[in-house]
Amino acid sequence: KKTRDESALLHPPILVDAAAAMAMAMGDPKAAVQKIADEIKAKADEAGLGKADELMGTLANLKETAEKGPGEIMDQVKGAMEAFKQKIEDAMNDPSSLVPGPLAACASWYGAAVVEKLKDVMKKVQELFDMIGKIVLDMTGSFKNLGQTITDSVDGLKATVDGMMGLPQQIQDSANKDVKDIDTAAMKTSLDTKGVSGPLDSLNGLKDGLGPVADTMSSGMESLTSFIQEAPSTIKGCFSVPSPCCCLTSCAMSQAPEPMTTMLSQVEQLSQFDLQPVLDMVKQLAEKLTNIDVESVKQALETFAGSAMEKVDGLDKIVQGAKMGGALKKPKKFF
Repeated sequence: KKTRDESALLHPPILVDAAAAMAMAMGDPKAAVQKIADEIKAKADEAGLGKADELMGTLANLKETAEKGPGEIMDQVKGAMEAFKQKIEDAMNDPSSLVPGPLAACASWYGAAVVEKLKDVMKKVQELFDMIGKIVLDMTGSFKNLGQTITDSVDGLKATVDGMMGLPQQIQDSANKDVKDIDTAAMKTSLDTKGVSGPLDSLNGLKDGLGPVADTMSSGMESLTSFIQEAPSTIKGCFSVPSPCCCLTSCAMSQAPEPMTTMLSQVEQLSQFDLQPVLDMVKQLAEKLTNIDVESVKQALETFAGSAMEKVDGLDKIVQGAKMGGALKKPKKFF
């Protein structure tokens, strides 16, 4: 009775594997290849590989939205606020321009009174202008960072995800070729997951980026809306005639000064801007980023890579067997 060591010497593992590979290749190699293709497809479904494909679609949509950004509306609002602020400054620097015709006799007294009231308006306008400027700056930076990070992630994941998703069909197509010509080395390369952790982990860093921007913008919209609703009466109040001549207000406003009418027109212009779609877009982006389950995608890729590699190793043996079988069929030349 032969010992295990003696058996190993008579039948080395490499020869046993070669013999098994030749046996599979000499049988029906195309059927064996098709079987492996079906098994790998089943492994893809078991691992949940579709999550990776869904992620790529989500990232493509997020990238497109980030590249479009909020459009020009935020800059337009900022520009309108700046023009409004400048108009108030100009008016305060020229009190005489604030005086309606009927009050020409007391221009100095009336102009100074209006300027004092406009100072309070100016303070509020400056706060709103600074807030809008911060929102625009934050949004610009956040959208730029979002777009660049997603681009880098897609670039880092695309080859691996495409390779894994296409592997079952690639092997199935190989069944129609000469088995010994199948390139298993390229298949094994597509199952390398070493480069996916970085791109996936970078997506986690985006999850908390847009939430604060959405909160700041929501608060800013409330403040701006409240100001616009109150501004017409506030501005008219600034130009009302102070006591003891308040009874002259109606007469004075019948010939309202240009700064007052311009300010009212500018407030009306501000009221026409609809920022809700921009806020909704930012919130939706933040929600989509939060819903990305990076760990489940990473696990799906790694699980599939491990199980598929075993099948590709089996395919590799079939290919090697086919090559050895082809070599044996060639006639030898003795001279």
